[in-house]
Amino acid sequence: MISVHIKISERVSKTIDIEIIIPNPTRLDFVVQLPAWRPGRYEMQNFAKNLTTFKSFGSNGSEINHCKITKDSWRIAAQNSDLIKLHYSYYVNQMDAGGSYTTNQMLYVNFINCIFYVEGRIDEPYEIKVEVPETYKIACGLKQLSAHTLFAHSFYELVDSPMVASDRLQLITYEVANTVFNVWIEGHHAIPEAQIIADFKTFTQAQYQIFKSFPFETYHFLLLFLPYRHYHGVEHHNSTVIVLGPDYQLAKPEMYKELLGISCHELFHAWNALKIKPKELTPYDYTKENYFETGFVLEGLTTYYGDYLLGRSGVWSVDQYMFELNAILKRAFDNFGSQNASLSRSSVELWLDGYVQGIPNRKVSIYTKGCLFALLLDLTLRELSNNLTSLDEVMLPLWERFGKQGLGYSTKDMIDLVNEVAGQDLTEFFEVTIFSATPLEGLLHQKLNWIGCGLTVQESRSNTENYFGFRTAEKDGKTVVDYSEPGSLSDKLLAKNDELIAINGRKINGNVQDLMENKDEINLTFFRDSALQTIELRKTSHRYFKQYAIQPLQSSSFQLQENFKKWLI
Repeated sequence: MISVHIKISERVSKTIDIEIIIPNPTRLDFVVQLPAWRPGRYEMQNFAKNLTTFKSFGSNGSEINHCKITKDSWRIAAQNSDLIKLHYSYYVNQMDAGGSYTTNQMLYVNFINCIFYVEGRIDEPYEIKVEVPETYKIACGLKQLSAHTLFAHSFYELVDSPMVASDRLQLITYEVANTVFNVWIEGHHAIPEAQIIADFKTFTQAQYQIFKSFPFETYHFLLLFLPYRHYHGVEHHNSTVIVLGPDYQLAKPEMYKELLGISCHELFHAWNALKIKPKELTPYDYTKENYFETGFVLEGLTTYYGDYLLGRSGVWSVDQYMFELNAILKRAFDNFGSQNASLSRSSVELWLDGYVQGIPNRKVSIYTKGCLFALLLDLTLRELSNNLTSLDEVMLPLWERFGKQGLGYSTKDMIDLVNEVAGQDLTEFFEVTIFSATPLEGLLHQKLNWIGCGLTVQESRSNTENYFGFRTAEKDGKTVVDYSEPGSLSDKLLAKNDELIAINGRKINGNVQDLMENKDEINLTFFRDSALQTIELRKTSHRYFKQYAIQPLQSSSFQLQENFKKWLI
């Protein structure tokens, strides 16, 4: 068993000191590897950039030779020693659901950031001793051997089990189907405990009703509430970390709604990500990109169910759910990358720049467009079967045939399963929604009609967007061009980050929309690359940045209303 000792450094703020004891080296030399990425975020993060003072020692306490052979791996000269000790420091100053952080009241560690494995011994168990004050409790999905000692059966389990140590931890517990759910809270809040239990238990039961069993005997929500604005969650082995703020607003309806949304989303990942995995991620290779094209399943279906089950279970009202669905719809249609990239291609290219905006119009979001795919598939299955089947009947066999068995699924597996549930070949549906850049507006309107709804189109209320085809943003106290719709005159004449100075000779000072009011043509003055320019923009009959929303049809029949109720109520 490999032993790890972690303590907060006495030398440098935001640093932890780590010792790893590796027994029984099998060769005269061996390689230790630090992960380059983490599950739940499919991009290279190169954690080794936060590591300093790396040293290695033999069993007699003398320092032994090592050399760095890649950006995040070291070759250690074992020299026939019966154990090797690694000593190093790691910088912990990333407060999000996948990082590590320390304060004078808390130690928060994602072990994947900072713990090595030995090549060829990744399945070996780990014991982790955490040196913190005696009053600190530890919230973690790992087995606790003692108050401050944890045990992991393998490196895979260790690095997908983050830990929070604090003397302020609040524990709220509830149970569903003989599974214990621990809600650990670090930080201030004013949410009644009974409210948390009632709402969390309700959406947990809704998920259990789909899968019929839980993947873990115990599950942990690690909630980190911050005094400033933040929103991030990551799924982990039998746990999730959710970082949310500002804490003083958490009891307010809008902020509490965000807590419920992200919590339901991350719990769904306990099945769909932690167990139901693309075959390309089975097992994880932490040293390089693990390309997969099924992000529409991994994140798209989870994004859909994360909100949908809150609406279906009654935790949210119908209006609350439709508001959230329309927000996703807006984000999806505001991204004109859908004209160029398919969902499958964008999934593969997560590893390129999947979590930042990137260049305009190059990709789509597997979260938002993936959610629309899930909505369309759910409604398609319901319509084909006259409400006898739904997307639920796809998720259950995905869990039983793949997740429970430890088998990864392929794109073909997913398509074959959907065809089996549908009772017919839906190849054309997948071609439109997954493998091509085909616009989805028509298909959405058609499928929504079946539940008595329609896809309405409204003009943007922004003059720059509606009439001239560009969106502005405030950046460092300046008004800049943020985005132009492809095909508009603005797309030809304006560039991202052009600094807008004046409209028709009038200075811009937070009044862009007012200066454009009722103007058929404008002279727009701006700086680009420190050079002053002026262009002329003229209104046309075309309208840009159209706003799509799902609305009930006024003349929907009784049957369509019943279809809506069976879908959502």
